Amino acid sequence: MFRVDWQTVQIGVPFSSVIANNRVYCLTDQNIYSVLSSSTGDVLYRYQSATPIDEDSILCPAWDGIVVTGMNHGLLSRVIFWTIDGLIEHEFETGSIAGIHNIRDESLLIVHKDGSVTEIDRKLQQRPIASVGDVVSSKIAYFVDQVVLITKNESEAVSYWVLEGASGSLVCDFSQILLTDDGIVCNKDVYKLENGKLQRQKNTKFAPALAGSTHARVASSQFLVTVGEKVNIYDLDEPTSPISSFSLDSRPDLFEAATIGDSLNVFVVSGNDVLLYADGELKWARDESLAQIKDIEVIDRHERLAVTAEDFEREKHWSGYVGRTKHNIRLLLDSAPSESDKHFGFNKTILVLTTNGNIYGFDSYGHHEWSIKGHGFTKIFKVDNQAYAVNDHVFCVTDGRLSETDVQHEAEALYPPNLDTSYRLLQAASRRYNNSEVASPAVVLENRRALYKYLNPFTAVAAFYNDDERVVRFVVYNKATNQTYSSFTHRTENPDSLKLFIEENFIIFTTTEKNAETSICGVIELYESLVPDRRSKVPEHQVRTYILPAPVSAMTITRTKHNVSSKWVIVALESGEIVALPRALVNARRPFNTSKQKTERTPMKYQPVLPLNPKLTLSHYRKILGTQKLVSVPTELESTTLVVGSGTDLFATLVRPSSSFDSMKGDFNKNALMATMALLVLSILLVRPLVSQKRVKDTWQTRI
Repeated sequence: MFRVDWQTVQIGVPFSSVIANNRVYCLTDQNIYSVLSSSTGDVLYRYQSATPIDEDSILCPAWDGIVVTGMNHGLLSRVIFWTIDGLIEHEFETGSIAGIHNIRDESLLIVHKDGSVTEIDRKLQQRPIASVGDVVSSKIAYFVDQVVLITKNESEAVSYWVLEGASGSLVCDFSQILLTDDGIVCNKDVYKLENGKLQRQKNTKFAPALAGSTHARVASSQFLVTVGEKVNIYDLDEPTSPISSFSLDSRPDLFEAATIGDSLNVFVVSGNDVLLYADGELKWARDESLAQIKDIEVIDRHERLAVTAEDFEREKHWSGYVGRTKHNIRLLLDSAPSESDKHFGFNKTILVLTTNGNIYGFDSYGHHEWSIKGHGFTKIFKVDNQAYAVNDHVFCVTDGRLSETDVQHEAEALYPPNLDTSYRLLQAASRRYNNSEVASPAVVLENRRALYKYLNPFTAVAAFYNDDERVVRFVVYNKATNQTYSSFTHRTENPDSLKLFIEENFIIFTTTEKNAETSICGVIELYESLVPDRRSKVPEHQVRTYILPAPVSAMTITRTKHNVSSKWVIVALESGEIVALPRALVNARRPFNTSKQKTERTPMKYQPVLPLNPKLTLSHYRKILGTQKLVSVPTELESTTLVVGSGTDLFATLVRPSSSFDSMKGDFNKNALMATMALLVLSILLVRPLVSQKRVKDTWQTRI
């Protein structure tokens, strides 16, 4: 049932990570805290912050499998204690954080950017212990019974603080500091704690290994350095020459190492690639450019038909009928699952353009089939079911292959009317198809009279915004003549949240205020006249506004092949759900008061809040992050449309707004059908001689 119902699970590009508990914990540029399996790279858990996370946010493993995140949001930070199951054990807000450090699984040190240092014990009790001046970043070093805090300020100066002891400065690059059991390795020198102070010793044994390195990490009895695209692994006791090395495909942006069991695991982020190596061998890789989808296009596939034109020609002869009969019998007797869901236009090619210019091809079942990288494409479009990609040139895209072409993409000219200079254009929209694809030209009322829809194919709508008055003005006009039909105003302080669609004779829009828990949904319906059975050339309108009990991030309207099926309004919520709203709910004709004599054609009574029906949650149990675009594409079955959503995740599912009225159910009983047919044939064979005998008897009786 749910074969065409899937999502990709992306996390974005990590900027902070730590390996612990046989897992990889990350904070990413998509404001996501994620937990990856170290063995497969699968996402075990992820959480997306509603507030953007600064790239100096912190990760730190604590005790009993707990991992602590310090998510910086400007001047504030949210400290969260995560259990190994992805649950929040404790959280609190504090000033912006420069570092979090685990002190031998007994307590945590939180270093704030203002220099205050706070200790948190295992009972989550806090106490201030020091002030070390302004801090941008920090590290911690352990010496027998003492702890040394190393800090960097905004001027790149490096200092050290022996907690409850002396302090001083270090002359070295903070990013090159290596913390070992022998001391603090800094450039070619090593600093050891003697008499409460750090003492400098020149020409450390680590100097040759660190020459020219960009990253250095200690993992158990080994330390690793990266030189260009190469990773060298040294023994901490004898670091004169590497014990092993391996090469990366490109220079790492983020580099972490840890020992899991007997295996040395290296976690690398390079560009949009997230990789994990185990003992120098690539264990898994993730392409996180798919977390930044810029645009999508859906292309129909040329399917192999079950019945071709040649079959019809052949069936003009007896051999054709015999062959067709044999084919149908084989289908009835075949107990294997049918592949009919790969026909009827269900299987399409979904082209995905990412912000780094790559193009990926998926089928309707979620299989990643091909990719085109390194061309820096800025736009994709389709003309007559053929996909094209644009950089400095225009390329035809066919099954992952490129061929240069002279086809040009010309955006539809909507010619919105000019308002005074106090208004700026937000967006404009027009209908996607002509009147031949409109199933019904009128709405039949309960008294069987009709309201004729205004179906001028040149009708368009433009949204303008007045920054002084904080008002959106919707103008309905004719894009061919530029005649303005009517205009409507809607107040909002967040015009960037506007979603606008026009379909048949109705216009739907949504807006969401900043930090609001709800959205406003408005619907405008255009009729030739609001008087039944009357027609005119200038439209009249009805308007209703509703409240959606959740912020909306994207919207579309279902479209089927002939638009006979009911319409659904599909909305993506910022909470991660994708929900369907029946058009009967989002209706401008819903009356404020209803008569006692109701019929099936009577609209539902107006209610200001549109309920979200859990049964119409298309994403089911899934959480689809960051959806910014939704599209609905017809299939060959009138009942069915393919809905695709894109953003941080890619999501696709089949939707049937009027149920499956043109196809058999999946649990159709072929055995019962065959038994019924056999019984009918047997009955005919048994009854036929009896009928013949009765006719003969009737004939003799008539003659006598």
